[in-house]
Parts: sequence; structure tokens; C-alpha cells
Amino acid sequence: MSKVIVGIRECPQEPSSVEAVLRRAVSAVTDATSAYLPPDGISKDELISRVLAATDNPEINAVMLGGRNGHP
Repeated sequence: MSKVIVGIRECPQEPSSVEAVLRRAVSAVTDATSAYLPPDGISKDELISRVLAATDNPEINAVMLGGRNGHP
């Protein structure tokens, strides 16, 4: 298993695994922002909830914190 640099942290995961986790998070955030657009968009509270769910979870924590908190 190789170490992948994400930002300034080293992640002891395979590059494809890290990339997949980050792609899912970016996709979820993009989907949430698209759903927020008028005229029938989601509320700002729902947007924030979706962004937090996509970016503050065990998979993302494992990638961004180098596996110290949570597991993908």
C-alpha cells in the first residue's frame, strides 16, 4: 500500500480509493448546490446539511486525517 498526499497530509491508502472518496464528496456537494438553484430549489438548511454530510463523515475523515479518525 502506498501513501498518497492529499493537501498536506499523507494518507496510507491506495490512490484509487482516495480519489473515489474525494470524487463522491465533490459530486455530492455539486449535486446539493445544483438542487439549491431557483426556482424550486432546496432550502439553505438542506443545502448545508447535504454539504456537511458529504464532507464530514468517516470516509472523508479517514482520507483527510490520514486514517486517524474514521475508516473508509
